Amino acid sequence: MERLLEGFNPKSLKRTLDKLALLLTKRIGIPVKYESKEKLRSSRGIPTYGFYYTIGKVWIRFNFISAYGEKVASVDVMNLRGKNYTIDTSQVLIASKIQEIADLIKKNIIPDDPDFNAQIKKGSAIQKEVEILSPAEKEAQETFNQYITSEKNLRETVEAVNSELNSLLRGSIRGIVVSGSAGVGKTFNITQFLEERAPGSYVIIDGGKMTVPTFYATLHDNANNIIVFDDIADSVMHSTDCANMIKGALQTKPPRRVNYGTSTQIKIQDQIYPPVIPNFNGKIIIITNEQPQKLFSGPAGAVLDRIASINFDISNEELVNYVESIIDNIEPETESAGHLTLEEKMQIFDYYKKFTLGKVFVQYKMKGYVSIRSFVRMMNYYIEIGSFSDEWIRKCVNRA
Repeated sequence: MERLLEGFNPKSLKRTLDKLALLLTKRIGIPVKYESKEKLRSSRGIPTYGFYYTIGKVWIRFNFISAYGEKVASVDVMNLRGKNYTIDTSQVLIASKIQEIADLIKKNIIPDDPDFNAQIKKGSAIQKEVEILSPAEKEAQETFNQYITSEKNLRETVEAVNSELNSLLRGSIRGIVVSGSAGVGKTFNITQFLEERAPGSYVIIDGGKMTVPTFYATLHDNANNIIVFDDIADSVMHSTDCANMIKGALQTKPPRRVNYGTSTQIKIQDQIYPPVIPNFNGKIIIITNEQPQKLFSGPAGAVLDRIASINFDISNEELVNYVESIIDNIEPETESAGHLTLEEKMQIFDYYKKFTLGKVFVQYKMKGYVSIRSFVRMMNYYIEIGSFSDEWIRKCVNRA
């Protein structure tokens, strides 16, 4: 999912490019300045934004294209003598191309501009004498180091989960348990994947209120579907009956028989069910906040041999990047009708980021777990109060 790699929108991208400009300034020795943003159209008629920066007589344009997963798809480097170069970034992180952009400016364009080349040499000489970064440059360097690391970790985590989901769809495996901290995006990522790759063939079940009989009924009613059990109750998973049902459903070879454990029909929620599902053809995904070894303890331990296990845990920095990448799809959850514009969401996100990472408002700490849900609560409170007032802050965070 390319969207999860960067997932910028025009507002968040501008802030990120300003950081990148500081790093280019450090590498080249001459200030890189923001000039303007222009709405363009690519050759295929796809809406495109061009973010223009200048360095001497050189223009740099970062091309933001939503069709490429809302990311910087390419970088154009141009000068007044008509030499133009393009760096393709559609398949990589823009942050990984900083040095290549700097080298392109210095090696390919600047030799044609003697005055500018002299400025570069002067700037390079100054750099050698003074190696201390300014506070802004140091912050930019640290930001991008963290950005590259967190994006790499997040990408690897998402790719690992998606790889197992692909195996599930292909039939290589029949069950997956995805574990991780509450609110880090396990359900969102899995739902988004299934909606794109297997729409209409899956059901999501709230496992928190499930009993052993309703678990069996769910397997029976969805014997040909992908069943996603979200936050299933420990009491169900720890039971011998449930463990035996899962083992039957995940048998390596057909027929995959699921037994309720009786020889007579069962009445479950006013419906009559047979005691055996003769051939379960579905697949099972279990999403949990517990580690699999703890969830499948006791009699259920044998399930671990028949189900793929993957961990979806990310750091606060990675979570903040993830929330920003999917912010267009995150909506408030209030009983009263309420809708937020992207601009309002981004304003709330700025507070969310500061409260979560604690780099600015160190006296505040987010209430509850840092999660996607905590961002949703901040949106809900904003709809309720209508401003970023002290009351709104008190609802969102605790004072340290």
